[in-house]
Amino acid sequence: MSITIKTDRAAWKAALDAAADKAAAALADQMMNDSLDIIPKQDGNLRDAGRVVKTAEGKRDLVWDNVYAGYQWYGMRKDGSNIVKKYTTPGTSKMWVEQARAKHGDEWEKVTQNAFVEELK
Repeated sequence: MSITIKTDRAAWKAALDAAADKAAAALADQMMNDSLDIIPKQDGNLRDAGRVVKTAEGKRDLVWDNVYAGYQWYGMRKDGSNIVKKYTTPGTSKMWVEQARAKHGDEWEKVTQNAFVEELK
């Protein structure tokens, strides 16, 4: 007696790609939300300017294209001048996503895993 098992690789690939895309979207949204309180206020414009951009299937970028975003992110101008010595809003800092990662990295892994598994159900 023999058994033949056939696998539809294209269907598996499509399911895994969809799960990866869902996980990337969930992670990016969580990263954005967890970063908001760390972003320097600057009249609220910088916090409001952030958005999640889908760059490819399964890939997302967090983008701030406000005129001062780079200056606030690096804590200095591009040429190295005007170094920010103190952020005026308590709890805010440069490189806010990295600050949020240090605090929420384990949670981000769980959010990503949960979204991936949920999409496969």
